[in-house]
Amino acid sequence: MTRGGGRGSFLTPDLWRLFVHQLFDSGSMLPRVIATGWLVLEVTDSPFWVGAIFGIEGLVMLACGGLGGVVAARVERRRTLAAVQAVFALVLIAVAGLSALGMLRLWHLVIAAVLTGAGRCLHIPLSTGLLQRAAGQGQLMRALGARALTFNIGKMAGSALVGVTISAFGFAAAFLLLAVIRAGAAAVLTGLSPELGRPAPITRPRPMFLDLVRQLRYTLRVARVRAVFVMSMLMEMFVFSSSAMMPVLARDVLGVGAGALGVLTAAGSLGAILFGMVMTAAGELRSKGSITVLACALCGAALIGFALSRSFLLTLVFAVALGVAMMVYDVLLFTLVQVTVPSARRDQSTGLLAQTFGLNPVGSTLAGAVAQVAGMPVALLAAGGIVVVYALAVLAPKRRLWDRSGVPKPG
Repeated sequence: MTRGGGRGSFLTPDLWRLFVHQLFDSGSMLPRVIATGWLVLEVTDSPFWVGAIFGIEGLVMLACGGLGGVVAARVERRRTLAAVQAVFALVLIAVAGLSALGMLRLWHLVIAAVLTGAGRCLHIPLSTGLLQRAAGQGQLMRALGARALTFNIGKMAGSALVGVTISAFGFAAAFLLLAVIRAGAAAVLTGLSPELGRPAPITRPRPMFLDLVRQLRYTLRVARVRAVFVMSMLMEMFVFSSSAMMPVLARDVLGVGAGALGVLTAAGSLGAILFGMVMTAAGELRSKGSITVLACALCGAALIGFALSRSFLLTLVFAVALGVAMMVYDVLLFTLVQVTVPSARRDQSTGLLAQTFGLNPVGSTLAGAVAQVAGMPVALLAAGGIVVVYALAVLAPKRRLWDRSGVPKPG
């Protein structure tokens, strides 16, 4: 099995391929969200359905994420992930074809959302499992930092490319371009070492449902594991969901247009890219718990800053801070899931983590409802306040649970 050794041997051929895969993957993932949102508006002229389409995708993840982790532990990771990417590409080709023929309807996009949500339930544990095997436990944080770096680079480049394509050639060409990028992500995976994708041997085979129930019981029973998942649930609902509300912040609070919104979004990505370089170079961190708590608190503080600021330049500063904090949190979240559970449970745990990501659209819907009644600043102030209080009052006393070495024994 190919693993990262010392600092000089960190970038093994398998890690290079996985980072290139991440570049293609992120170059399609967020741009797909942008293109789909614009397309839904074109088809329905309804902001409600823009949120509802991604809400459907999130609900699928909320329902099936844990099962995806159980499946990921039993399959050949490399080929299965390539197959998932190929399915994503076929869905995009179908949307492109229907759009070009003028036959696209809302129900087509609903089916696409269901398929994409189901695919992500497998995609997240499979890709994280491959990265963990390629890097080894000692280089895992550096690898996750490098993955976050390539994610933000791909996101920025893909968003710009898709935006230009839609403006110049229309939606069909943009979705076809996204399909080509997805196909590239699948192709890169074929070059990985076969040993990297082999599933761990199962000494006592159990039905998948029982395996899922056992994993749920384990997650709820072990305090240091349970705290990670509760933290992810809160962060998805109140922090990561805020990105869907940025257009409202730009228009109704700051009084700026779409161009300024693009600058605001890029500022967050730029902060994440710059700090991603630092984390990749720094390598392993010992005080994972303390840094995770700090990142969560900074996320909440940045949202409070958004709520109180009426200056575009000051809001840009908060956007950079939020981008940095979200990137640090994201790297540490996946690190904690890998290091707080035994190796036999990592795929299942990452699947359950993907399930918590389904709470993102729930948070967006809640924020939209509060903003509708009381205004966007109140919604952001409430979200940021909840996260800060939770980080300082609940997570801070538990931070040393994550600083300990080793993992709990399976129950």
